[in-house]
Amino acid sequence: MQSPKDVKVDKNFDDLINCSSFYRYEGNIITDGNITFEIPIFVTGSIETGGSIKAGGWIETGESIKAGGWIETSESIETGGSIETGGSIKAGGWIETGESIKAGGWIETGGWIETGEWIKAGGWIETSETIKAGGSIETGGSIKMLNIKSKRIFFIVGFKYHITILDTHFKIGCEFHTKEEWINFTDTEIEEMDKGALEWWKEHKNIILAL
Repeated sequence: MQSPKDVKVDKNFDDLINCSSFYRYEGNIITDGNITFEIPIFVTGSIETGGSIKAGGWIETGESIKAGGWIETSESIETGGSIETGGSIKAGGWIETGESIKAGGWIETGGWIETGEWIKAGGWIETSETIKAGGSIETGGSIKMLNIKSKRIFFIVGFKYHITILDTHFKIGCEFHTKEEWINFTDTEIEEMDKGALEWWKEHKNIILAL
């Protein structure tokens, strides 16, 4: 049986285009082994491996990323499609996908997480910034966002402001406060948050606080 083939992508990798601050690869990078990226890279197609992916910089793809093992980058991950791993995902920066994220293990980022569809993790999800998903979020553990741990997280879209609901905190637009603080804010405090905020809050307050 042939052993899995590991791939190292550095500045000498075949067919790379040097774009000064990063490198571009036209097409897909596919292997049954591990992939190590030693350069920041934009792959116009997909990255697919039966093993794990490790990157010293950021990774961006025009399509999807799929790994049988884990993914670890020192900076961000961005895809036009989905991310799917058999293991965990760790990014020093943000993660942004046009479609879904599915991880067999946990997900940890130093920046935000934003997806066009759902997120599913076998373990916990932790980010130092915010999470925004076009669909549902399902985890095998807890969710930690902006240093707040929660058993649930869901989103309300279609209003003037994007709303994120945690167990004890609500994020409405750019304002992130405890539920108790939202209950006790005065009209003056709400009015100072944004133009038209008070009128909007009076209309939607009871619906949001009931969640």
